[in-house]
Amino acid sequence: MVKKIEIKLLYDLLGVTAREFYYLTKNSDNLYHTFKIPKRRGGYRIISSPTNKLLEIQRIIYKKILKPNFHPSDHCVGFVHKKSIVDNVMPHLGNDYVLKIDLKDFFPSIRFQKIMRIFKQLGYSHRVSYLLTRLCCRNNILPQGAPTSPTLSNMVMKTCDYRLKIISQTYNLTYTRYADDLTFSSKECFTTEIVAQIYKVLEDSDLQINQNKTQILGPKNKKIITGISISSGCAKLPRITKRRWKQEFYLIKKYGLFQHMRNIKQILPKDVSCLQGRLSFWKMVEPDNKFIADAYKILNTVISDLSK
Repeated sequence: MVKKIEIKLLYDLLGVTAREFYYLTKNSDNLYHTFKIPKRRGGYRIISSPTNKLLEIQRIIYKKILKPNFHPSDHCVGFVHKKSIVDNVMPHLGNDYVLKIDLKDFFPSIRFQKIMRIFKQLGYSHRVSYLLTRLCCRNNILPQGAPTSPTLSNMVMKTCDYRLKIISQTYNLTYTRYADDLTFSSKECFTTEIVAQIYKVLEDSDLQINQNKTQILGPKNKKIITGISISSGCAKLPRITKRRWKQEFYLIKKYGLFQHMRNIKQILPKDVSCLQGRLSFWKMVEPDNKFIADAYKILNTVISDLSK
């Protein structure tokens, strides 16, 4: 009887009928659209986007269950309200040595049992935790593309973050994590012992390190953390990025958006959004950069022309 009451309360919380709930939990693995997007450094990222009804349910789970119970540490920056990629960089300013670690297949590495453990820790029964996990997982792993996945990944990583915090305090390191990008910085060189301890924590957490993207940078190296350069002692976009973006806005001003897009063989609506995103990101990193105001004027002219 208690179990039936618990399940009925879950129906009410999610705003579904018993039939809808049964269908969603039994068929959740098939209620996704899967596609690939290219990674910046080659290869593809697999995105699993839930269909409308499952998406709606996952948003409710996030809003009513996960969000009120998620209390990130200062070290956790990615997917955190009112924190940005700039917050991931600022703590490392002024440190001469940087250790960058990239986790391989981050979301797929978080499996069903770990998600179920989260819901049980929040006070849900074994049965309810199992059903909530069914609604948040696909093929027994955390899908990249579901609205619940970012927060669940951070909740799963809480113990790992705490252990890395202890190591950082012991050796006077600065530590931040933006999703699967881990950054450590220090005034002193990283010893083999420190790196080994960090690796051991990640291995104990069933996380794989992408060795191709893991780097230790010294005083003479360019230091770029999650796409932002700190080599000069302050947060800036890398020179090569600014040069490329400036050139693109120059070409748009010279030839007009339509001709420029024809020249580079790209589609208009997507590219206008992309340009807006680039300027917003640039302004967030370098709010006083004088070029940004000129670029916004060019972009506003483009948008005005499109509306005509």
